[in-house]
Amino acid sequence: MQSPVFWGVFCGGLYFLVMWWLRTQRLNQQRQATHALYVLSEEVIAASTPVGIAEKLADSVPRLMDAATAHLYLLHRETQTLHRVGAEAPAGLAAAVAACYRNRAALMVPDTRNNSLVKNATEELPRSVLLVPLSSHEEPLGVMQIDRQDRAGFFAPEDQAAAQHLANLVSSALKLQEQQALREQLFRGEKLAAAGQMIAGIASELRSPIDAISRLSAEVSATLKRRDDIPAVEAGLERVIAESQRGREILARLGSFTDTNAAPRTLDIGAMLRKLADFRESAWAEQGLQGQRRFDAGAAAVIGSEGQLEQVFLTLMMDVERRAADSPTRAVSLKTSETNGHIRIEIGHTLPAGVEPSGDEEGLDVCRGIVQTHGGEIKFHRRPGVFAYEVLLPLAGRSVDAPRPAPVV
Repeated sequence: MQSPVFWGVFCGGLYFLVMWWLRTQRLNQQRQATHALYVLSEEVIAASTPVGIAEKLADSVPRLMDAATAHLYLLHRETQTLHRVGAEAPAGLAAAVAACYRNRAALMVPDTRNNSLVKNATEELPRSVLLVPLSSHEEPLGVMQIDRQDRAGFFAPEDQAAAQHLANLVSSALKLQEQQALREQLFRGEKLAAAGQMIAGIASELRSPIDAISRLSAEVSATLKRRDDIPAVEAGLERVIAESQRGREILARLGSFTDTNAAPRTLDIGAMLRKLADFRESAWAEQGLQGQRRFDAGAAAVIGSEGQLEQVFLTLMMDVERRAADSPTRAVSLKTSETNGHIRIEIGHTLPAGVEPSGDEEGLDVCRGIVQTHGGEIKFHRRPGVFAYEVLLPLAGRSVDAPRPAPVV
């Protein structure tokens, strides 16, 4: 027969082991709940829509706390009413949700069968509900509902703390989504405005050949009626054909700019700029402008979309032409040079000494975006005597940081 001392030690040891096992289980549950809360926090912040947040909550809340699921009620600002995300809200809980939103305080309903805020409804209601307000910087956004379907009772303090933490995360995520939607809306508006200005420039460019065709057609028609000057008719028809060809080239460039299926390829920027300068010479002559060219870079290879880069340079040229037409010097310049693995294209006009350039960048958002997608940038120079746009594009097969090799003598 064992002594009482043995049984005392045995019972004490067994009690210690049981308590140690229970403590270990409780710590493991806390660690798992903390990990689940961290994972859910990342998923909520990364969600792009309120529906995505609601789905994440519904999937993760049962693993995070002693509850069945969670729902979101968001404020509709136009009607000033709360709507449940992703599903129709039960009418029996409407008063409790409204009270939580109105008071901006957490509200617990231990038993929905015996509570003044819960109406006797025909639909099936959860047995117990925890409602937490959603707010960001004192701005109410809605209510988060966490419920149990199977039993009544109060939520534990740690569950209430986790619910409040989730509500704060959801509020921050909703506010971020609103800000992102606003930024996207503003960006779309800016892109539309910039595209509208570019289209207006193309329409202005098309107006010249169309007006010339209309005028020449009238002159040819009048000459034909007199039947007395056949050489003038032939000359007029040749000019009509030339202006028509000019309009076709403008539309062809516009079509290449909007062709999203065109694959990038190696382009000779020098040849492209010479072609554009030749094309704009007739417009310079019509406006009384003097063109100056200097292509120090020679043949320069760049990888990109020919239609998009051509439209960028044409837009910058037309803007400089418009500014030069109001300048006393009435001279436009087009220069290229090579520097540190880039080709530098300067499109500008000169001003008399002592005259400050006026005006700001207008409608260049699309041009700047196109150049950036090609790995370059647009700089805006406004200094005494000079107004110019400077475009930097990386040369194909060149290292930007590597110095240029010295010529072999």
